[in-house]
Amino acid sequence: MEENPCCFFNKKLHQDVNMSKVEGLFNILNDGSLLFYCPGCNESHQIWVNGEAQCKWRWNCSYDKPTFTPSLLIRSGHYASNRTPQDCWCTYNDKLKSEGKEESEFKCRVCHSFITDGKIQFLSDCSHELAGTTVDIPEWRRSFG
Repeated sequence: MEENPCCFFNKKLHQDVNMSKVEGLFNILNDGSLLFYCPGCNESHQIWVNGEAQCKWRWNCSYDKPTFTPSLLIRSGHYASNRTPQDCWCTYNDKLKSEGKEESEFKCRVCHSFITDGKIQFLSDCSHELAGTTVDIPEWRRSFG
């Protein structure tokens, strides 16, 4: 298989990984993607740097002070391009509340950021409270995954 020139992932280092592996700020998955914890969304986000799926981001190969380009844009619920306000987590959670049930942990959101030298710069179009701020990527913990 020909190497994808946009990827800077050491495949040989991780070719024998059958499960995920924690390295620095990431959970490394065997499909060539990296998971990191986003404190704005309170969940993990996935970045494809190599593997079966087409590579999407350039990476400086640092597990401790990573830089990815271009920006990372995560959309869920009615913010996703294939959804409508009638088909989203807001509507689902409203229905649960009206039935006296507990809301789902899933939310409609936008998380747009640049990741540079191990810091997440949340852009102003984020829908969470960290919009417009810059924070360190938290160290990966198994409880995030």
